[in-house]
Amino acid sequence: MWTATRTDAWTSPSGRPVAWRPPIGRRAGYGLAGGFSDPYAGYDSRFNAQVGYSYLLVGGEDETGPRVIGELGVDGAREDTVGSTIDPDIVYAARALISLEMAFEEAISFGEQVESLVSVQEPEDTRVNSETSLTAKLSDICAVKLSYRVNFDTQPVEGFAKTDQTGLVTVITSIF
Repeated sequence: MWTATRTDAWTSPSGRPVAWRPPIGRRAGYGLAGGFSDPYAGYDSRFNAQVGYSYLLVGGEDETGPRVIGELGVDGAREDTVGSTIDPDIVYAARALISLEMAFEEAISFGEQVESLVSVQEPEDTRVNSETSLTAKLSDICAVKLSYRVNFDTQPVEGFAKTDQTGLVTVITSIF
C-alpha cells in the first residue's frame, strides 16, 4: 500500500519516502493531487495536480543504498491568495525534480529534493522548492518525518517575500 502525506512524498509501508511513484522498475509515470493553506506565504488555499515521468537515475530498485530519482512533468494549480477579492488564479507549469534518498539503516532515512516549476503562461514566473528531511520508522505502521522546506518564487503574492521557509513534522501511517 502506498500512501501520500499532506502535500509531499509517497511513502512505502516502511515509512520511507519514494518520491511520488510506486515501485515499478527504473521508470514510471506518476500522478499526484494535493492542497494546502499557507497564509504566511500568501495562500488561503492552493490545490494542485501533477502528472509526469519518473526515472531512477542511481541506485537499486530494492530501496537499499543511495537513490537519485529524476522527474519531468506538468503541474496545474488553483491558487486563492490572502485577502483576494477576485477569482482564484489557475496556473499551469512545467515541472522538473531531482531527489536524493539515503537509508542510514532500516528505520532511518535522509532525503533531499529540489523541484522547479516554470509557468507556461508567464515563463518569468518560476518557483524553486527544496526540502531536506529525516524520516524515522517507529513501527510497522507509523513513522515520523522532520522536514525543512525553502520555497522561492520569482513573483510572490503581492506583499509577501520571495522566499518562504517552513519546518514540518509529518506523521506517516500505513493501514495495510
